[in-house]
Amino acid sequence: MIKDKTGNANDVNNYRFITLSPVISKLFEMVVLSICDEYLVSDPLQFGFKRNVGCSNAIFTLRCTIEHFTRQDGSVYAASLDIRKAFDTVHHYKLHESLLSYGVPWIVVDVLCNWYSKMFVVIRRNGALSKTLCVQSSVRQGGCISPTIFNMFVNAFIVQLRKLSDGCHINTEFVGCLLYADEIILLSPSIVGLQRMLDKCFEVASVLFLQFNASKSHCIAFGKTSKFSLPVMVLGGTTLCWSSSIKNLGVYLLGGSSLKFDIMPVKRAFYAACNSIFMHGADVDELALLALQESYSLPVLMYAMPAL
Repeated sequence: MIKDKTGNANDVNNYRFITLSPVISKLFEMVVLSICDEYLVSDPLQFGFKRNVGCSNAIFTLRCTIEHFTRQDGSVYAASLDIRKAFDTVHHYKLHESLLSYGVPWIVVDVLCNWYSKMFVVIRRNGALSKTLCVQSSVRQGGCISPTIFNMFVNAFIVQLRKLSDGCHINTEFVGCLLYADEIILLSPSIVGLQRMLDKCFEVASVLFLQFNASKSHCIAFGKTSKFSLPVMVLGGTTLCWSSSIKNLGVYLLGGSSLKFDIMPVKRAFYAACNSIFMHGADVDELALLALQESYSLPVLMYAMPAL
């Protein structure tokens, strides 16, 4: 499946592998998920793939945290981290080790070991099929149990960061790290604290055999010190750039004395969706066009609006 339809279709990095499982496989994974439901509880600061929470909750938490500090003439230094091919590079042994550490019965983990050891894929493009390939890492994207066990796998980041004395706290509540699936954003009231959090994230990633994509990871500052020249931040020996704007959780954050959101990219995407429907629907009934606009264009404009 192609990630960015406006990008280079010949770039192998622009594709995402999706598991097409038979119904009996999905039923099996749902039964396993039901059996282990009490053990598969990730940190409240992980907002991805959970019931009754989503991007709006994560953005609301992010906005409230930053505003809490900037209203008191404080500053918040943030780092948005991108894990390189997070779902595709999950090490199976480390995944099973993580599940055992959370109390998942060993016999269930043994079944999952067997389940994941027999992953084979065939790549289809333009009707042609590749040879059968054995998959030795990753979780099944499209599988019923994959999102939950991936959450447990990356939960180690929050667990270790909570042990530090760094990061933003409101009263005694830690809000220094927000996760949405593989998207990580760190929040710290001090530069030194943010660097220690970056060091800890790199340490955890090394243990889990994950790698950060430094070119897609950035730092941004909010508050009265955001206009000053800030020291270089390092993630595993790689320098992170300070940016005035970053994209996180699907929205564009603008640094400065207070948190602001850039809605222009959203408006452009909204107009593009509208124009595409009008262009291909010249002979379509008006009510059908309206239904298409409500289904495809309006959600683009209204995304995460409750949090903003």
